[in-house]
Amino acid sequence: MATSAEIVAVGPFRKDLVDHFEYPSDHYVNCRDGQLVLTAIATVDGRSLSEDLADAIGVDADDPSTWRIDPKNIKDWDLTETLSRSSCGDEVDGSHLRRFAAAGFTLFFRLDA
Repeated sequence: MATSAEIVAVGPFRKDLVDHFEYPSDHYVNCRDGQLVLTAIATVDGRSLSEDLADAIGVDADDPSTWRIDPKNIKDWDLTETLSRSSCGDEVDGSHLRRFAAAGFTLFFRLDA
């Protein structure tokens, strides 16, 4: 098991989401609406938090074939509790992930080996 994990999103750039992207908004000044972008949404450090994050979003940390996140499988309370123990604090929750999904982003779990 890796020592950190993250949730990443790939999808069409939208100005109304820029404050939720990984980098400051000025980083995206040249992006056009609809342009494909990738952004990290949440990162956790440590084996225990990585496993808890995987469970909270309905994926199997040991099986990469499950790492595409289905927003219907997100366990809001578990996700909030897991992220509250990480550097993400309470900035990210299930509704945050579903907002990206509704905007046409595909969400993925990723282990950092």
